[in-house]
Amino acid sequence: MFNKSLIIFFVVIIILTVLNFSNINDDYHIEIFSLSNKATISENTIEEYYSYDLEKKISAKGKIIKACLNNLEYSKWEDYIEYIEIKLYTSAVLPEKEENLVISINLSKDLSLICIMNKVSREYVLYKTIKDLLPVSYIKFIQVPNENYNFLVVYQTLDERLGAYSYDEFLEIYMFKENKFNKLLKESLLAEEIYKKQWIIKDAPSDQWEKITVEKNIDFIMNDTLEIFVMGINNKYIGYDEKNIPSKDLFNLISSDRYRYSYFWNKEFENFSLQKKEIKIFDSSAIVIENNRYDFLYINKSEKLGILTEYGKTLYLEKKIILGD
Repeated sequence: MFNKSLIIFFVVIIILTVLNFSNINDDYHIEIFSLSNKATISENTIEEYYSYDLEKKISAKGKIIKACLNNLEYSKWEDYIEYIEIKLYTSAVLPEKEENLVISINLSKDLSLICIMNKVSREYVLYKTIKDLLPVSYIKFIQVPNENYNFLVVYQTLDERLGAYSYDEFLEIYMFKENKFNKLLKESLLAEEIYKKQWIIKDAPSDQWEKITVEKNIDFIMNDTLEIFVMGINNKYIGYDEKNIPSKDLFNLISSDRYRYSYFWNKEFENFSLQKKEIKIFDSSAIVIENNRYDFLYINKSEKLGILTEYGKTLYLEKKIILGD
């Protein structure tokens, strides 16, 4: 009788323990277990990637790329492994207090992705990805204010200097929330666009071209919260050529606009705002998240502000509605 009661007691304890464990961060554990039958990256492979032995480093790079491609069912890219560029980082980007392995993978001149991996025992397992990126130059990690994990600041390049002429070096800031990585902000750093005036205004001279350039310095300032300080200059040039894009020396500067502004982290909205204080829109709290005055593209520009409401909706409203006349 005693033995039977003891057995029942231990069975109950085990069941309760399993139930309690399963309730801790369900999304995290479910995803890890669901990926357990997929390709992983061993701790030894990461060590070999950082090796001074070139042969080991190349072999490890191939294993890392294959593991990521297989998990994402991107097997068609395996034939181009020697041309694929990767960079490895370690940083806590999930609210788990532990460092993650972050891998940027440049597949081509216009397609990249980021793999975020968790360490399980001595292996790294894919947890989340950020897809459909442009080529990643590098990633910076900035702490989320009052949290134990970081934003991903992803520096990318759009290079369309053949055909439609545009070039843009920019950053995007991603944060993990609602079980995915959300893009919170995008800012150009160095950009240039050239277009024929007739493409915008039909009656413009057939030989007139316009060039817009953008240069910005962006600083991350951490005090009681995070401020992103932006200082920049937009230049506009005009050049003339009937058939081709004018050479650099044929463009003349006609206007220049210097400016500065800041984004401020808003804890309640978990986003960046162009104003320290929240505003009221249609009797609801909101923050200003976008101002197209300093956008890279001047074409089809309108005087609107992007507003994020307390209900998670993004609206684009005329500036006079928000700021008054």
